[in-house]
Amino acid sequence: MDKFVVIMYHKLLSSGEGTRINHDKYAVSDRTFKRHLETIAGKYKAVPLEGLASGPVEKDYLGHVGITFDDGNASDYEIAYPLLEERRIPATFFINTANIGKEGYLDWSRIRKMSRCGMAIGSHGHEHIRLTSMDRQKVKHQLSVSKRIIEDKVGAEAKSISSPYGAWNPDIAQAAFDAGYGLFCTSGNRPNRFGDTILHRCAIYGNTSDRTLSGLIETRNSIFLWRAFRGALISIPKTILRK
Repeated sequence: MDKFVVIMYHKLLSSGEGTRINHDKYAVSDRTFKRHLETIAGKYKAVPLEGLASGPVEKDYLGHVGITFDDGNASDYEIAYPLLEERRIPATFFINTANIGKEGYLDWSRIRKMSRCGMAIGSHGHEHIRLTSMDRQKVKHQLSVSKRIIEDKVGAEAKSISSPYGAWNPDIAQAAFDAGYGLFCTSGNRPNRFGDTILHRCAIYGNTSDRTLSGLIETRNSIFLWRAFRGALISIPKTILRK
C-alpha cells in the first residue's frame, strides 16, 4: 500500500462533559478516543508525520496513520497525551501560539513535557485566522512568529504547520515552506502518498465510529466517497442561504 491517512482531532471531552458533544461535532468523548486508540494499536501502525512524509514504512500492517490535534486545547494534555503515552502512540499537536496560557488552552510547561516525551509540536498559526483572508505579509507574520515562539519556548524545531480552518492555496503552502516548515497540513477527505509534503487530513467527529476509522486508515474508497457526498449535501443549504 503506497497511501496513508492523517486524522485530525480537536477537543476531547471527559465522560462528565458528554452532554456537550451534541453541540460541537468535533468534540470527541474520552471513551470514543480510547476505542479509536485501541483500534489503531490493534491493527494499524501510527507513525509520526515526518516518518510518513519521508517515504514508505513497514508494510506488515493493514494501514498507516498519522494522528494530529488542532487548536492547543487543554484536553490535549489532560486526556489525549496520557492515553497516547500509555500506548506509545506518537501524535502531532498544532497550537496557536497567541492562545497558549489562556483558559481552556495548553500552557508552555505542559507543551514542553509533551515534547520531551516524544510528541511533536507544530504551528496552527500565531492566531486562529484564515490565512486565505490575509495579504502576503500578514501570512508571513502568522507563519514565522508562531514558528519562532514554539522553538524558543519548547526548545525543539517546529517542523510542521496546519492551516486554520483548513483554508489554504498553493501560495500559502509555499510561504510555509519558505518560512522553514517541512510539512504543510490542511484538511480534506483524501489519502496521501508516502513522500508528500502537503498532507490532507480527515476530520474525526464525535460520532466517528470504529468502523469508519478503520475504513479511513485502510483508505477504502467507499468511505471517502460517502464523506464527500455528505459534505456536498451539507454545503448546499449554506450556499443557498448565502445567496
